[in-house]
Amino acid sequence: MHLVTTDNFVASCPKLNGKIGVAVSGGGDSIALCRLLLSVYQPDDVYILHFNHALRAESDQEEVWLKDQMAVLGVHFVSRTWAHDGSVEGNVQQAARRARYAFFADACAQYGLQAVFVGHTQDDVAETLLMRLARGSGLKGLAAMVADGEQMGVRIVRPLLNISRDALRGYLNNNQIKYLDDPSNTNNAFLRVRIRKQLQDTENNIFNAQEIAASAQSLRRAEDALQKIVHSKLEQYTNFCSAQKIMLQRSIFAQEPEEIILRVIEDILLQINPQPLAPRTSKRQRLIKAINNNDLPCTLGGVKIMGDENMIVFVAENESQKLEQQYA
Repeated sequence: MHLVTTDNFVASCPKLNGKIGVAVSGGGDSIALCRLLLSVYQPDDVYILHFNHALRAESDQEEVWLKDQMAVLGVHFVSRTWAHDGSVEGNVQQAARRARYAFFADACAQYGLQAVFVGHTQDDVAETLLMRLARGSGLKGLAAMVADGEQMGVRIVRPLLNISRDALRGYLNNNQIKYLDDPSNTNNAFLRVRIRKQLQDTENNIFNAQEIAASAQSLRRAEDALQKIVHSKLEQYTNFCSAQKIMLQRSIFAQEPEEIILRVIEDILLQINPQPLAPRTSKRQRLIKAINNNDLPCTLGGVKIMGDENMIVFVAENESQKLEQQYA
């Protein structure tokens, strides 16, 4: 376990000009991130972004505790409570993530934040790879999180990806810094928790989180290289008509591998209708089949797809009516 110190964090942490947001739940990882960032940034430039999921009875009390802790540090505190009636339908974690990042986007716009710093660790990288491997993810899903990227129009910076959770707990304990323990982190109903416990079982575990994270980083390099190819194919095969309309040459379906086509379609869908996640690979594969069988128009990810013998047109669903007659 590498020792976490202020000096080695300062040496590796991105230094942005202006104000920054820090996603802080109150747990050990995010509290450590907050305290370490204060060795790089002035308190008045730091905005703590706390998203209260309102899924546990203790959530409001924990928010009050966190606000008090942040007041002592002299940083700004911004919070939002997730508005729901307690019966969130579908994938609760995915819905919560979408709401959380929408909050980040709003906070960045309101306060002029350059980026949001997030406390994902080396352990999170390893756990995510194993989770997605169990769910049949491809290269994009297995690759490590990016250290500096964009989600839902927000710049997300992750400076702790090479630091273990245990190392951060050591930093907190050595500096007598208090943090909260979320009981959901021990709830076996969640796949991540079961995987985390397996990784922590030093006696029976055949996996090593550090080595798994290294594999995820290798996959990230491969993913980044492939994505550069995809961007060149987008330039080659698409005509960008507007933010809500993109045309794709049919020839791509005969000339390029399926993986390239799947990714080109993914980028087109997300450009027209930005979402935290693109439609699943299986749905995009069905779309390719529909296009090849001339079974159009159809809709995917809030985008209407229609076409003729030369071009496939992707248009925002609410803007598609004027074009449907042309491609009928």
